[in-house]
Amino acid sequence: MPKNILTVCSMLFLALTLSLSLAGCASEVSAQTISSNAISNSAELTTAKFEMSMSMAMEVTGGSDPGKATMSANAFGSIDIINMEMQMTLNGSMNFPGSDGDISFEEAMYLTGGWLYMKVSVPGEGDYWIKEKLPDYAWTSENPLAQQVEFLQTAFQVTKLGTEKVDGVDCYIIQVTPDMGALSKWVMSQQRSTDLDMGNIDLSKVFKSFSIKEWIARDEYLPVKAEINVSLEMRPEDMGETAESADMDKLTMNMSEQIKYYDYGKPVTIQLPPEAQNGEELPFSY
Repeated sequence: MPKNILTVCSMLFLALTLSLSLAGCASEVSAQTISSNAISNSAELTTAKFEMSMSMAMEVTGGSDPGKATMSANAFGSIDIINMEMQMTLNGSMNFPGSDGDISFEEAMYLTGGWLYMKVSVPGEGDYWIKEKLPDYAWTSENPLAQQVEFLQTAFQVTKLGTEKVDGVDCYIIQVTPDMGALSKWVMSQQRSTDLDMGNIDLSKVFKSFSIKEWIARDEYLPVKAEINVSLEMRPEDMGETAESADMDKLTMNMSEQIKYYDYGKPVTIQLPPEAQNGEELPFSY
């Protein structure tokens, strides 16, 4: 084979080898880079929509009224990040000791003008509105997208698990080891649907297990999906009580949530129903 042809072939081989090597390096994006890019790009967002499913199971052992209670719900909503407004509609069911099977319920929630408005619809009880004046920190606590970004911002550790398509979107999967304060705030936001008062409990001391995964789009580095699973185990002493005063030996709670985000940057309309203004005003609960 002529020398010049060998030279050309060698150069082509080296070029191909180099390009493949560089492509391989480019695909190896670190977990920290994924997290940092998601935080940075999320800060530029104006609007988003979301849908979620959630479940909660509680069990009380000991005391005069032991038993189990469950709740599950599906929700969808819109977020106006610039104006700090959000709307969410939720449908679900719950079952607790003494109830005659599952009880269905509907809720509508609006965040606007620094207030939280909620409409609750329970069969046999009709509809009623409540409203709460929000403290400055509550936007992050109530906004599900802001919650996921806060998990990334405060994470103790972020680990890359691989890649996967979610609704046709190529995503990185990352495991988040969260800051306990951020995780506690998420738990408090979830327990609003129960009558359990956990305001005086140091939740960081009662976590039994937890898992947070986030799916981040590979092209735009924006959150596409998140899954959160948390288990708590509380005893009377965790609540500053005795078994006699708490009327129980132990409370176990398992909570899970899956949420997807989409339609970033598309127009959203958040219109508070006029009757919400007449809702009963309550103090913000956490």
